[in-house]
Amino acid sequence: MYSPHTPHPTPYTLHPTPYTPHPTPYTPLRRSFLRANVKKYYENSEKVNQMPQNSCVRSL
Repeated sequence: MYSPHTPHPTPYTLHPTPYTPHPTPYTPLRRSFLRANVKKYYENSEKVNQMPQNSCVRSL
């Protein structure tokens, strides 16, 4: 029923590698996201110092 040499498992393992370029840490998109998150974190921390209860509601 099954052939002894199955050619399909090999290309199947090849396709996930090029399909996922996002794990690379040096992508400009990811760096901009991290920079935006850091900026947002500092802004939120300043808001927390001024008004602790409204900061989370205002960020949302």
